[in-house]
Amino acid sequence: WNVPSLLLARVLCGFGVGGISVPFDILAELLPAEDRGSYLLFVEYFWTLGSITVPILAYFSIGVLGSWQLFVVLCAVPCVISLVCAIFYVPESPRWLVARGDHSSALDILREVAKKNGKDPFC
Repeated sequence: WNVPSLLLARVLCGFGVGGISVPFDILAELLPAEDRGSYLLFVEYFWTLGSITVPILAYFSIGVLGSWQLFVVLCAVPCVISLVCAIFYVPESPRWLVARGDHSSALDILREVAKKNGKDPFC
């Protein structure tokens, strides 16, 4: 472990944390209004779970094993997973696409979401 590997892990974490918030916003944008609060609250529980998990990871990786590097890697893993998922699975925001004038791409995404939710995509 050295400074460049630490910096790389921190950069990936930074992008990953950004990747965590973007899907949350898009989820809020695409959920039906009547279910939005419940689903978003469920997603927020994972922040709480992470807040509980980090001290436990710190205790075992730093306290028991004596490796702060392992702690950094373990904390980076969820962020990197989030980054990869955001890149490959999260569509662009239809609202953002419309604001940029790309109406056809926004409509394609909305039709795909409607189809996945069992709704008529051509209404």
